[in-house]
Amino acid sequence: MQNAGSLTCLPIELLARIFEYCLPDDAYPAPSETQAPLLLAHTCSHWRAVALSTPFLWSRLHITYKDPSLDVLMTSNWLQRSGCLPLFISVTIGFNERPAQELLDVICHHSSRWKHIRFEFRGLYCPPMYSLALAKGNTPLLHAFEFDARDISSVNILPVISLLNLAPKLREVIWVDDLADMRQLMELPLSQLTRLSVTMSHGTLDYLELLNQCYNLEQIRITRPRPGDTRQPRAPLLLSKLTSLSIAYDLTAILDSLTLPALKHVRIHSEGPVSPSIGRYTGAGRSANEAEAGCLWSPVSFVSLVKRSSCSIESLSLDTYMAESCLIQCLEETTSSLTKLNVTGVTITDKLISSLTYSPSVSLTSPSSSSSPLYAASARNSSSLCPLLQDICLNTRLISTPGALVQMAESRLISSCNTQIPHFSLSIWDGHRDLESFKLLQGQSSSPIGSCNFNLDVLPPPRDAVSSMIVSSTRLRGKKHLGVQRRICQSR
Repeated sequence: MQNAGSLTCLPIELLARIFEYCLPDDAYPAPSETQAPLLLAHTCSHWRAVALSTPFLWSRLHITYKDPSLDVLMTSNWLQRSGCLPLFISVTIGFNERPAQELLDVICHHSSRWKHIRFEFRGLYCPPMYSLALAKGNTPLLHAFEFDARDISSVNILPVISLLNLAPKLREVIWVDDLADMRQLMELPLSQLTRLSVTMSHGTLDYLELLNQCYNLEQIRITRPRPGDTRQPRAPLLLSKLTSLSIAYDLTAILDSLTLPALKHVRIHSEGPVSPSIGRYTGAGRSANEAEAGCLWSPVSFVSLVKRSSCSIESLSLDTYMAESCLIQCLEETTSSLTKLNVTGVTITDKLISSLTYSPSVSLTSPSSSSSPLYAASARNSSSLCPLLQDICLNTRLISTPGALVQMAESRLISSCNTQIPHFSLSIWDGHRDLESFKLLQGQSSSPIGSCNFNLDVLPPPRDAVSSMIVSSTRLRGKKHLGVQRRICQSR
């Protein structure tokens, strides 16, 4: 309370500004008496008065509908305090075949100020049980809408589609549904969207028919379902504005039917978790052995897309099981423009590290490094792949010659001095054998790398990686290795 009292002498405008920095980072904060803004309003009468009269504190809200007697009044009061500001609202309703119209009416009453809205609806198989009529045609500011529907009948999705079709400034849609319903998706205002994310659990979807209506798209994320018949020949569909693509690895066949000249940012991922330590996709009920045998991603469609589109890929994230040679193939196709690389699930060896290493002219950390196999391999090439690469994240297993990774980083730092690249960043697992050498590299303030900042980010290895490291080391050294086991666990 002493701190609260000392702040009462501050001008109200300054105190209100300080309160804004106390808000949680969540896009849609849930009401909590242990967090702002409710915590601020319960501290003292002065703070309460300032908090209640500061609309910004109340312009974001997530509400999980459970108790009508509490949630409806709380939501009404919260939104009234937001004044005239644009609103960011998330609401989760488990209908379970019961109405929740009173809460929806309170939210729809403020629809003229909706900016970002998220509806998560559950359990509506029956005939229509809710209405958005109060908001229909009255959403002049609505920019982004997220709809997450589980166990919802088609007739209960129609009010949302009708609402969105009358939102003139709608540009972003995230659509999550149990069943792929092409008819319903085609009724969305696709032509005005710049960002679209589609995830559906069952069925198939004609992505090309869908994308043919999305000619203003700049970013797209598609995870599920699988596409329909892609064997029928079609002329490549041109999306001239698309700059960002995130796609599941088993959907990349549709890239053969696209031309994306503006594409810059690509993420190819597995639907389920990838085990970075062994490079195996283990999601969707597959065993690791089945994943290794049947889920190896081929970059053929991606490479063909880049060539056909003549696009300049700047960032590439590969979060799926693939061969190291296929990763190198992707880098060869994007070498002239790539600045950021993120890899998970690919076992990295000297083969990739050598391809990213410049022919060394100076050694900053290891005078004897010129005798290493990596040095000889890189010396055969006058340049390396991806000369503009500034950020490399290897969130995966590394099996390389001691000092090889340091030499790669060192060579790129020296090269960066000549190309005016301001920084070079590398992320690797904790416990890597070259960590001490990297610390030395960071400390070379008087070396030629001084004009280029080097940042090393040490990542905690996943649990299965630690286990495999312990097992492997135990087999080699027996019981004497128990001390090393404890160090590995502590490093996490």
